[in-house]
Amino acid sequence: MGSMAGVLVHKLLLHYPSPEVRAAVAEVLMEIASVPDTGGQVVDLMSECISTAHRQCTTCANFFEVLSSLLMNAQATRDQAACLHKAAQLATTLLLSAEEVEESVGALSNEMTSRLMHLLHQVMTQRPSVLPPDVLSRFALQLVPKLWHQFLMRVPTRTGSQARRLAHKSSLGGNSNLEVAPLCDTPDTRMAAWDLLLTCVMNYSQQHIPELCSSITDFAVKTRLPVKTYWNRVNSTPKEDWEHKATVERRKLACVGLKNQGATCYMNAMMQQLFLDDTLRRCILTAPLAPAPPEKAEECWKCPICTLDNDWSNRVCCACEQGERPEKVDPVAHGELLQQMQRTFRFMVDSELQSFDPIQLVDACRDLGLHFRVTSQNDSSEFFDKLLERLEREVGGKEHSECLKQCFRVRVSSQLVSVECPHRKPVNAGVFEKSFKVNVERMGTLERAIEDALAGELMTGDSRVDCEKCTLAAQAQGRSETVTKRAMKRTLFLDGENMPTTLCIQLNRFQFQGGTSFVKLNDRLAFPMSLDLAPYTKPPKDPEEGVDADALQREESGGLSDEACQYELTGIVVHSGQFSFGHYYSFAKDPISGKWLKLDDDQVSEFALVDLESECFGGIQTTVNKWTNCVYKTEKSASAYMLFYSRTDFTIPATPKRQESDVSMTDEVMGTPDSVSEMGQLRLGEGVDLAAGVDEILDTNEQMLRRSIFFDEGFSGFVLDFLCAIEEQKGLQGDEKKRLLMALTVFYKSVLHSESKPRLLPGGGKKDWYSVLKRLFNGNAHACAVFVQASLKPEGGPDNLPSWFEGGVVSCPVDEARACFTNLMIGAVRTLAQDGGAEASGVLDALLDDVFRVIPAASQHWRHLASFGSLVEACAASSPRVAQRMRAKDGLLLLLHLYLGPKSPALKDLPKLSPMGASNAWPANARSEADCDALLRAVSLLLHGNESNEHTLQSSLLSPLVLLHSLRQTVVPKLCDTDPMGGCGPSSDPLILEICKRSESKLLLDVASILLQQLEKQFVEPSLRMRQARCALLLVRFLASLEG
Repeated sequence: MGSMAGVLVHKLLLHYPSPEVRAAVAEVLMEIASVPDTGGQVVDLMSECISTAHRQCTTCANFFEVLSSLLMNAQATRDQAACLHKAAQLATTLLLSAEEVEESVGALSNEMTSRLMHLLHQVMTQRPSVLPPDVLSRFALQLVPKLWHQFLMRVPTRTGSQARRLAHKSSLGGNSNLEVAPLCDTPDTRMAAWDLLLTCVMNYSQQHIPELCSSITDFAVKTRLPVKTYWNRVNSTPKEDWEHKATVERRKLACVGLKNQGATCYMNAMMQQLFLDDTLRRCILTAPLAPAPPEKAEECWKCPICTLDNDWSNRVCCACEQGERPEKVDPVAHGELLQQMQRTFRFMVDSELQSFDPIQLVDACRDLGLHFRVTSQNDSSEFFDKLLERLEREVGGKEHSECLKQCFRVRVSSQLVSVECPHRKPVNAGVFEKSFKVNVERMGTLERAIEDALAGELMTGDSRVDCEKCTLAAQAQGRSETVTKRAMKRTLFLDGENMPTTLCIQLNRFQFQGGTSFVKLNDRLAFPMSLDLAPYTKPPKDPEEGVDADALQREESGGLSDEACQYELTGIVVHSGQFSFGHYYSFAKDPISGKWLKLDDDQVSEFALVDLESECFGGIQTTVNKWTNCVYKTEKSASAYMLFYSRTDFTIPATPKRQESDVSMTDEVMGTPDSVSEMGQLRLGEGVDLAAGVDEILDTNEQMLRRSIFFDEGFSGFVLDFLCAIEEQKGLQGDEKKRLLMALTVFYKSVLHSESKPRLLPGGGKKDWYSVLKRLFNGNAHACAVFVQASLKPEGGPDNLPSWFEGGVVSCPVDEARACFTNLMIGAVRTLAQDGGAEASGVLDALLDDVFRVIPAASQHWRHLASFGSLVEACAASSPRVAQRMRAKDGLLLLLHLYLGPKSPALKDLPKLSPMGASNAWPANARSEADCDALLRAVSLLLHGNESNEHTLQSSLLSPLVLLHSLRQTVVPKLCDTDPMGGCGPSSDPLILEICKRSESKLLLDVASILLQQLEKQFVEPSLRMRQARCALLLVRFLASLEG
């Protein structure tokens, strides 16, 4: 039986690939174990399989189901305690050795880890009475630190050696700098670990509770809130991300994506191409900054049509009278573009994020002189030319400057070759261009387009060319005539020494037609994967200067053959759409794996070359209507726009020897000279700050991993269950403040900012955050004080985020999260007001100060004014003392200032407000007016109660009479036009009525006259009819007050 059961367990139940066979084997084992005196043997045999020999098993679900069923059945084995102890001990040992196993022979599979944890959880919860408590406590004491520090919360720590390694790295590939990560990396495995950790801590290892609370709080504090940065030249302050995704995908390929800033796809596509060019990337990452050029005495602008420099006072070009002066932008400091390029490239080399936000690089490109604003759609080739032109001015050092020029600069030379003699005459020495431009109209292939661009022209008849050498020979023979001969004018690339390392070919798909506008040409143009430019290059020497017959024959055949310039396709920039609109993306070859990638802004994926023709060649596409079977032929809107070919016979020059000063400076800070060789063949430029961006990258990678843990639903759920378990067993005694801070930090930073808002509100049959915290704050003034104090502290950090109070009540755009936080804050205010103690009074005073401080932010987020007004109303209604403190702090004046907005009296001491409601420049698709109902009720409460005007209208900025006059002149007219019943609540009268009580009778008559005029009108719109009804209600209130 033993051998047969061993075969069933080892060969079939654990490792057989078919799930049906494993299920059948599990049934057979259960039948074998049902035989008397065999269950214990089966359990022992299966327990022995819990070892490192099966550490990587991924098909162990049926195995653990059978084992758990037998262990939990007291009748299956004679000695259940011994079997449980053996299985639990083996499972604990295997989990504790997970890190050692990972380093030596392989990691535990996720399936094995999850099943082991489920088994231990079952033993500790379902059969705790079978095993002695001290045995389970011993297991728990060993597991708790391991579960927390290794399986669940392991994050990398930054070291100096790691920073130095990244600082010297400019090549792709290599080990990730996030080699340290939690061992549990799947949702099922993490959920099993959280359940096991909670059981161990609460049932068998309660001495770990204080340490665990501190660890949770410390992790939450060190994890910064996610932010979003929007392109705004006026205010680009990062904003909190209130819908952060719990899972963040890490990079899987050589290139990371770049986030689009609205219409910057032209820049992203080009930047990703330049990044994957090894020569340019290494040159940029190691380049020093060139000296700043002298400032120009007069500011000029270059005409986009004739390229003439014009004085800035001229709106139109003085030469062609067509080019218009571009929009003036703030100049970018010298070197800022190079620094941002280095920062972006370094992030693309070492960042673990799937995409990077290049908003600072976009800002540094704002004065490149593009045809349109940098955030608008521009021509990718224009950006390419002007970017390299600016980099050539900012890159310093002779080696780096020459390397940058050698990357893309192509030189084309024109010459006249006689067809009657072996002489030639150069027309120009060669013009340097950053890209080679070819036509696509009716070309068909790239080779034909290149030939067309370099096509020769036969000079005959009156165009015959003077041959200087033949003329000199004729004069030597005594003839004085000038010898003219037929010649071929041809254009060729210069010799191989002047060919660029990467040839950029621009396809002229945008042409000016009809004399009015540009159009895009979608003609088909096929291009090869390999390109031989030898037939289009010019030999370096003249035949008269010692070239042998073979060289002369090669020249006559059109170019070089022995040292041909072979190029390989490495990148394609594609434009999809028309001239007036479209989208840029690119394809590029991964220099590490050789695979092709599709780079579409922040999306990076692998690309199959079999689709190259359909994706990039352009031309005509045929579609068939499946309903009518009609065949349609249309032009493909997506076609290649720029091609990048890299030389196959080019090697980067060897690294020059560094001077002694360079060695002493670099090695002391950066490490040994061997580490510099990792950068490739270019040496470090003097004055290059290699640490620039490295700390930011390490911090970004660490925060990415922290957030993937912190925003996991299992983490916040564990903290909530942990808090509830403590409350049920001990209550919040002793370290109540620490536990509250732990819960509040996780609640605000994780739950409220998560996209899914896990267990925020009641539902799903589980305990929720809102109910638990509300129960904790109910009648507990100390807990409410801790909550309010924590909410008033600024979040700070590198992004300078506001306090929890401002974020949760004022700026949170998610209605569900904002309402939940505001209601908790209102409950805390009421509890503190009822307590009336010294601590509660001090906390409420601090809260009132913060309420009035965030009034400018409340005007900026005017669509959330209902939440802010509800909290202010709760403060005013909580107690007379709090209302009196609000009046003493100029609360009445500040709240009216917020309500009036632009119509408020212009006092220099009042805060500046943003436009609200319909006056907002960018109204959203929601209500066009701010919801001021709760705010007006708060103002009415502050006016209501005390009969003495001097006490209810106190202000440090205005006298009571002036304040009352301001109310009559500004507030009353606005209320009559918008909301006559504004301020009416369960314990407050309409604000107009409160003002009229403190004014002369004439104001009452004027208001009544206005209301009667509103009632006489015939309105059709529901909103206006509702206002009529509110006017009638207010008139009833007036009559009731007069009778009183």
